Amino acid sequence: MKAFVEEKGALAWAGCRKGNSTFFISSESLSTEDGFTKEKPTGASAERHSFLQYAMIHFRDDLSRPKDEPKINNVGSLRGTVKILEYLTGKKGKRDHITDWTWKELTDKVKYSPFPITTSLLKLDCEYLNRLAVDSFTAIMRYMGDLPLGLHQREIECVYTILVVCHHHQVLRDELFCQLMKQTTNNKSLNHDSSIRGWRLLAFIAAFFKCSDSLMPYLMKYLDKAAQDDRRIEKATAEICKDNLKQTEKYGGRRNVPTESEINALMEGKLSREQIYFLPGGVQITMPTSASSVVEDIIGSICRKMGITEESECREFSLYCIIEGDQYTMPLESNEYILDLIAELERNENAYYLVFCRSVWNFELRLDSELYIDIIFHQIIPDYLEGYLTVFTFHQELLHQEILNELLSIATLLHRANGNNNAPIELEMPGLLPKPIIPFFTKKPDNYMKYIRRLWENVTPLSATEAKAQYLEIVKSWPLFGSCFFGIKLIEENDTEEALLAINKMGANVLDMITHETLWRFSFSAETLWRFSFSAVSHHSNLIEVQGTTYADVIFGDEIIKKTIRLQVDHAHEVTRLIKHYELIQNMKSENGTFDVNYPAVMIKI
Repeated sequence: MKAFVEEKGALAWAGCRKGNSTFFISSESLSTEDGFTKEKPTGASAERHSFLQYAMIHFRDDLSRPKDEPKINNVGSLRGTVKILEYLTGKKGKRDHITDWTWKELTDKVKYSPFPITTSLLKLDCEYLNRLAVDSFTAIMRYMGDLPLGLHQREIECVYTILVVCHHHQVLRDELFCQLMKQTTNNKSLNHDSSIRGWRLLAFIAAFFKCSDSLMPYLMKYLDKAAQDDRRIEKATAEICKDNLKQTEKYGGRRNVPTESEINALMEGKLSREQIYFLPGGVQITMPTSASSVVEDIIGSICRKMGITEESECREFSLYCIIEGDQYTMPLESNEYILDLIAELERNENAYYLVFCRSVWNFELRLDSELYIDIIFHQIIPDYLEGYLTVFTFHQELLHQEILNELLSIATLLHRANGNNNAPIELEMPGLLPKPIIPFFTKKPDNYMKYIRRLWENVTPLSATEAKAQYLEIVKSWPLFGSCFFGIKLIEENDTEEALLAINKMGANVLDMITHETLWRFSFSAETLWRFSFSAVSHHSNLIEVQGTTYADVIFGDEIIKKTIRLQVDHAHEVTRLIKHYELIQNMKSENGTFDVNYPAVMIKI
């Protein structure tokens, strides 16, 4: 009710209501290209949610104003309305005088000031906060070049001052936004860079903090007006500010202190940086990364380059941060700010790589994009050459000729995919065959090379991309295609043996280390998921240390059938993440009615 009365009062200050028509101060008299004019207002329609309207509701009253002058909070009374009519019409009241309120006094509250403020713009509770607000305004003016820097002070310190104040005092965030709106309204500074620097600072702060719900419509209206005016040099910056504010509303805002290089870039007018991301195969792609870019944004941008637009399919890809010297890595959270991560890595002087790849495999392969084909091809080639994708359902010393012929055919495709125009020679074959197959090839190399040369005639007309696509067409039907592999120890009655764990859309598959035959599989079916617990919490009693390496015992199964495997701790968390990821995508597809799979139900206890 109080807010309603105050807003009603503010509207009355801008005009008066009569019947179904509202007479407001003319927007033509209120503003020009760069702010407010000094003309006396006339009756016409005014925009709702203007910065001036917000100021009349929330800004401090002028302490020098006589106590008997009309105030916004009592303007709803009959006497207050008469006072406002006197002001708007210029007629005298009973005391034979005209009110001292002037249009200049109203607009001065919300437009650029060449002098520091002596008290906060908003009504604050204590003197300490008021002093911080004044200091922040001074920092803004120094950053914008409207006040000289202090002794040994740098512009970057002004930005840090503002960030620290907003971080520690949430109540002052609206104050800072209002200060920046004020200093970028009708900016008449002698420093020609003042206005645009203020806008850049506003966009930067919007990537870290959000304003209150009460200020949001006024701030967005302020930004919209600037972003839609082609005559204003800050048009693009205002649009960036809007985007940053929306990102902050969605993801919570930046969490780490920015680096000096990021703030220096801001001062040079660079609100984004060209960041390198690595694709499978070592290919680099450069993407513009702004102060508000999160992992989800980068994944989405790369996916769109591959022709992927559906959100659930984009979620099958992840962004990893690989740090030199660390053996294991985990994918980044989708809501993590890229420049927050980079700031931490650079402060620690870590050499790092941001790597994009596919982490789960529900959607069918799409072979209509060259970039997509390259990414998938280079991602699965290492597993193929290690022999993980091949299943041997026979004695190790015997190899069916049909299987070997298929692998030799694939070898020619891989050779062409590498851009080679001549048939492979014998010395190159070990790099084109899965490791377990190489011993079979070396027994009769001459016979196999003759077969290779015959196959090469059919491969020569293909381009490198077409050869990669044909390879993917062959292996996509293999049972272990689309799996993530982990070395494990399978625990059976106090005995352990080496095994391979393959996580894919069919479930958790424990494979024989040599033949890759499935020893057992536990699926994570959605229908039975309610029967089981799901936990990724490590308990001290489940941690095992063997020869300096820490392992976690992970239990798969339900109350009837349980299997225990031993994973390195980092791998255990990645297994847990993958299963959650499969469940998330399956749930999204089920909600959209586009996918229905009998998924594995799993209980993981670490």
